[in-house]
Amino acid sequence: MPTELTDLEQVFNAWRAGQRAPSRCLLSEVREKRLKKLLQTYEKSDLILVVRWVYESDDDRAIYLRDNRYTDLLEIFRLEKLDARLEMAEAWQEDHSPHPIVEEPRKKPAPPVHHSPRLPAQARRRI
Repeated sequence: MPTELTDLEQVFNAWRAGQRAPSRCLLSEVREKRLKKLLQTYEKSDLILVVRWVYESDDDRAIYLRDNRYTDLLEIFRLEKLDARLEMAEAWQEDHSPHPIVEEPRKKPAPPVHHSPRLPAQARRRI
């Protein structure tokens, strides 16, 4: 029976999944301590959203972080920058949330076009 992952493990795994070599990413004592502290203040879903924003967003700041390899867990979750990053991530999420699909009313199919080389009987009578 699989055990459920803790909030800390879920945030760590979300971060690790975006790394170039996820198998080499370890939950060090420093990273674990930072995540525990953050989870006292922030929701797990908010922290995962910030991670997704860093890895997936086209925002200039997120691109800067990726291009300059500021994607370590401790860099992404710098305490003095986290609130601003969360705001940007929430704005990004609003732009990328799935919109409800609105089905257009179905139109009746057009009647088939008769392409026979023979003229219909009514047209032949007129000739």
